[in-house]
Amino acid sequence: GYPDCQEFPQITLAMLKDSPSWEAAVKFAIARWQEVLGCPADRFQVVSQDWDTLLTMVSPDAETEARPHLWTYGWEADYPDANNWLGDLLWCEAPVNQLKRPCEETDDLIVQARVEREPDKRLELYRQIEEQFFGPEGEFPIIPLWVGVQPVARQPWLTYSPAVFGGERYDLYRLDWKAKLAGP
Repeated sequence: GYPDCQEFPQITLAMLKDSPSWEAAVKFAIARWQEVLGCPADRFQVVSQDWDTLLTMVSPDAETEARPHLWTYGWEADYPDANNWLGDLLWCEAPVNQLKRPCEETDDLIVQARVEREPDKRLELYRQIEEQFFGPEGEFPIIPLWVGVQPVARQPWLTYSPAVFGGERYDLYRLDWKAKLAGP
């Protein structure tokens, strides 16, 4: 640890410019680090960048010395499967490996889980992966700050299965036109 923030390094945090939600999250995080670690505010340098510049800064090809220590980034699952987070985002060979994580035992489990056909065994593999990433001894390659939710009101004349992950499938919506015209 860093008692009273002794020997705690200067931290650069890059965030998306003109984003009130990220600005609030960054302010909250820094306030907590000050409170919990006892660090002065000047230990944390916040750099606001437009989207293209932020992506360039955190690109796997960016020079390590030029990269921020932390950065804000959003990810919404493209499909309802644990591999979308653990494989597509955190796997050491993922195309979006901005973390530059070296390949380890956890990555072997990701590859194994990705192709496992037995649901219970696959679930157990993903539990092991999550434990290695986010358990008490985990490396915490990312810090999830929030999960967005959307309240949805539905009319009785509209039937559909709401998307759990990714975008809505409007092509699968079914409208009972007679019921709609009949009113409430």
